[in-house]
Amino acid sequence: MQQAYEQRNQYFDFIRGIGCYLVFFAHVCILHLDFVMNSVFLHTLFNAIVYAIPIFIIISGKLMLRRAYSYREISKKIMHFIALIAFWNFLYAIVVYWQQGILTILQMTLLQMIKDVWQGSYFYQFWFLYLLMFLYSITPLLYRLYTTHKKRYLQVVMWLGVLCILVDSINLGCEIQGYACIMRIPQILRMWIWLFYFMLGGCLSDVCQRMERCMIVTKSKVLLSVFITLFLLLIASERIDTCMPEMFYGSILVICSLCLCFTYRQQAALQLHRSLHIATYFIGIYILQLPLLTMTSPLFQFILQWPFSTIWYFLFSNFVFVVLVVVCKVLYKNKYLRETLR
Repeated sequence: MQQAYEQRNQYFDFIRGIGCYLVFFAHVCILHLDFVMNSVFLHTLFNAIVYAIPIFIIISGKLMLRRAYSYREISKKIMHFIALIAFWNFLYAIVVYWQQGILTILQMTLLQMIKDVWQGSYFYQFWFLYLLMFLYSITPLLYRLYTTHKKRYLQVVMWLGVLCILVDSINLGCEIQGYACIMRIPQILRMWIWLFYFMLGGCLSDVCQRMERCMIVTKSKVLLSVFITLFLLLIASERIDTCMPEMFYGSILVICSLCLCFTYRQQAALQLHRSLHIATYFIGIYILQLPLLTMTSPLFQFILQWPFSTIWYFLFSNFVFVVLVVVCKVLYKNKYLRETLR
């Protein structure tokens, strides 16, 4: 029993590790978007970011809704996130003040923290931490609903899923007509998507058991569903002006292939080497990737001028990711630094 539990946890870590890499690669691609869009390989890999954020939301729902958390425990988690955001924005404010001196360090820190929510700051990826704070704050209510009215909980998940698919279909039609719909809404306000994936994580075992009664889920079926999804997203992104994969989070293809991935989890027997446990350093990777990409940006620009630049770009991106993981691993060994990166 304990071995099965550890295998399931390792499978979660494996999927979260893939999510870490996809988030990093997406941020690399955003810096050189025109170049990436002209490469089928890089464009397809860039589209794979569509799985990363839902993966983290689903696993967060799975972990947070497995037991009754007190509001005191939730408050500690939220305060930790706020302290984390404030600390790193404070460091950025010191750099800006030293270079420009327009605002005081405190003013710059508070301004950056507000802009984080709308992805308008240097650490624009911090919007995800604000989203987690909101989802954590309603965890006790969702847990109570799941334990006392499971049928109603599953109905809410179902209708949220239908809403995601409906909005995605309408948005795709609008995009084909040249009107950006979803992209006008900040990611943190797309609550119908995030609530669906978070609540789906909470009832993941029930969903997996029901799917396994209907079909035999194998590794080949999971991979095939992912490849088909990415291929269709590639075609769809060629027909519309907005190429960002975030607009497809609510796609029925993404939802179904993710459910297959987590259904396969019930059968998966996976033992990861310790060096592959990169999900442990998720927050560190999430925070430090932008400073590292800022420092390596001239090297990326230099590589874009080389022959076979797509291959070199991909290889160098992976090299930077490995460096990032190694840096996080070293920093996590210090208990004080670990507190600012976890």
